[in-house]
Amino acid sequence: MFADFPGGLHHAGGQLVKIQKVPVGLSVVVLVVLTFVATTRSAAQQETVLHSFDANGTDGYLPVSSLMVDATGNIFGTTTYGGAYGNISSFYSGGTAFELKRNGGVWVEKILHNFGSGTDGEFAFSAPILDRSGNLYGVTSGGGTYGSGTAFVLKGVASSERDLHDFGGVNGDGRGPIADLIFDKSGNLYGTTNEGGTDGVGTVFELRPKQGGGWAEKVLYSFPMNKKQGRYPYGSLVFDAAGNLYGTTNGGGSYNSGTVFKLTPSGGGNWTEEVIYSFNYKDSGGSQPTAGLVIDAAGNLYGTTYFGNGTGCGGGGCGTAFELMPSVGGGWTEKVLHSFGSGMDGYGPYGRLVFDLAGNLYGNTLYGGAYVLGTVFKLTPSATGEWAETIIHNFGSGQDGQIPRGSLIMDASGNLFGTTFYGGTSIACGSGCGTVFEIKP
Repeated sequence: MFADFPGGLHHAGGQLVKIQKVPVGLSVVVLVVLTFVATTRSAAQQETVLHSFDANGTDGYLPVSSLMVDATGNIFGTTTYGGAYGNISSFYSGGTAFELKRNGGVWVEKILHNFGSGTDGEFAFSAPILDRSGNLYGVTSGGGTYGSGTAFVLKGVASSERDLHDFGGVNGDGRGPIADLIFDKSGNLYGTTNEGGTDGVGTVFELRPKQGGGWAEKVLYSFPMNKKQGRYPYGSLVFDAAGNLYGTTNGGGSYNSGTVFKLTPSGGGNWTEEVIYSFNYKDSGGSQPTAGLVIDAAGNLYGTTYFGNGTGCGGGGCGTAFELMPSVGGGWTEKVLHSFGSGMDGYGPYGRLVFDLAGNLYGNTLYGGAYVLGTVFKLTPSATGEWAETIIHNFGSGQDGQIPRGSLIMDASGNLFGTTFYGGTSIACGSGCGTVFEIKP
């Protein structure tokens, strides 16, 4: 059984990778690792579906975003479609921002905003982020004044919604943002668009609050239609300790298999871009990253590629988890931590990785596992520098979620939260309308 995202992941003519229906491949390189995993997989991991979405005219459905958990344990997220302005007959319209709050032993959903009315944004692909005043910020990939997406704020967690910026209004502006926003220390917002810019292949942008109210957008970098540069940044950004920004592109680079890039502030509000690594589908380094990066205290970068490293999954490889280490004197060295797709392993890692306090990495794959509908995995480092993979959940059993596209997040207690695109109790979407889940260690 294979499942696919209907209509692709981007409504407005975007360039998101179409999830391919591919068989599980076998890789001799990782068979030993997976044998170890099979004999050490912990049975103590417990997954619970906290909410099943329903295309009933009020709830949102088909979430692709990650989540946010506040200090009191409330969960915030978005759905791509549905809500008051979502039309199940056309299926792809609307979208919501929601909150899940625990009431005794039950999680209760509250719709904070229904996207899609008038010139409001719609199709929320990204997770909202919370400021210190309790306001939620995020982006939509469609809608807005110019039909190319918006950046928005929900004041006071849901009392009112306001657009901070309508993308696509001037030449060179980005279009179709799908990645999570991030804050800097001064409260400015940074993000990416996978379309638009000078050559139409994506931008990095900043949103800065203006004196007297409102926000001003500035395009920090437009990706060029140049083979050696990256194109189509899908993932979110990350700052290092020095204030440099890092991200990934799904295409472009020396081998047209995606890149990792660095943006360095160069004075006067300008930024300089540098490709620090080009993926190569022909070697073992992986190709076509779709998620952003995480950074450790030493400045090493960690991420995933959707394809690459192996001959399975249609010949293009089933994806990797990788580390990029800065070299003394300049340059970066890539190390593949795990190659996906062998045996009962997951394949097609899509979301951003997350660290726990012990230095283990967690992530999710779109497909594979015991039911071929996705996994949550753990990567554990050893004293020798190798990493062992453990599958801690297989999606797709019963009314469980299916196809976890959004990145995982971890709360202070080490619990993991995420969303699945399909699955759950509703039958309105065919294979279910998606879920919010929790995995307890």
